[in-house]
Amino acid sequence: MPDGFTGFLFSEPQGPPADPFPWYIQTSRDLLTDLGMIQAWDYYGFPYLDGSWWTLPVQLFAFCAAAWLFPRRWRTDRVMIWLVWVLMVAAAVRFLVFNPGRTPIQAVNVFFGLGLQRTHLFAAGIALWLWSRKRLQSWHLGLLVAACIVVQDLHVFPFHRAMPQDPARWPSTIGFAVLLLVICLAARGPDWWFPGLARVAPALTWLAGISYGLYLVHQELGYILARALLDIGVPGRLRLPAVLAGAVLAGWALTAWVERPLHRRLTVRRAGKPVQEPAKAQVEEPEPVSVGGAS
Repeated sequence: MPDGFTGFLFSEPQGPPADPFPWYIQTSRDLLTDLGMIQAWDYYGFPYLDGSWWTLPVQLFAFCAAAWLFPRRWRTDRVMIWLVWVLMVAAAVRFLVFNPGRTPIQAVNVFFGLGLQRTHLFAAGIALWLWSRKRLQSWHLGLLVAACIVVQDLHVFPFHRAMPQDPARWPSTIGFAVLLLVICLAARGPDWWFPGLARVAPALTWLAGISYGLYLVHQELGYILARALLDIGVPGRLRLPAVLAGAVLAGWALTAWVERPLHRRLTVRRAGKPVQEPAKAQVEEPEPVSVGGAS
C-alpha cells in the first residue's frame, strides 16, 4: 500500500487473507439486544450491530439527566457548579481507587450499562454551557477543563502500570485537550467566518440536520458496502466516494422517515387541548458573578 494520506484512502488493499474471517450474520436476538442496549451489561455475550453504538447508554444518561435537572427551582448556578465538581471528583476517585484488573465485572457492567463511565464529559458540558452564558468565570472553567482532561486520561489508561498502549497515551490526551479548547472557542467566541463559507453553509446545515441518523448508520453499513464493492472489483478512487454517498443517503433516510415523523408524533398537541401560555421560567438569568463570591 502506498504511503501517505492519499494512499491510505484510495490505494488498493494488500488483498483479503487466504482464509478470510467470516462475516457475523445478525439474528433477531441481536436486534432485540441492541434495541434494549444490553451489550454494555454483557459485552462479550451480546455483539453490537454497529461498533459505534457503545455511546448510546452514555447519550441516554446525559439526555435524561439534563431533562431532569432543567425544570428545577433549586437549579441555581452555585448548585450546578457544585454538581459539576462532585461528578468530576467522583469520576477521578473511581479510576484512582479501582483497578480494572481487580474490579468485579458486576461493578464494571453497572458503570457501562448505565453510561456512567463518561460522567466527567457531562460535567464538562455543564461547565461549558455556564461559561458560554458568562455565568462561570474563565479561571474556574480552566480548572474544570484540566480536571476533565486528567479524568479522561485515567479512563483511557487506567491500569496504573506500564502497558503496551502507553506510547499512544500523550497523543490521545493532547488531542482530547485540543478538542476541548476548540469547543470552548466555538461556545463563546465570535462566529467563525472563512472565505466561501456562505456558499457551503446550506450544505453544512443540511448535514448537521441529519448528523444523528448519519452517526447511527455510517459505520457498519459502510463496512458492508465497502466490502461488497471490493468484491466486485470497484477501485478505491470510486469505492470511497460511493461509501460516503451511501452513508449520507442512509442517514438522510433514517432522519426523514423515522426520526422526524416520530418527533412530530411525540410533540404534537393533543386534539381539543387548549393552547396554554408558556410557563414563566423557573430560573431567572442572573448577572455574571464570581463563583467564589456572593450570588
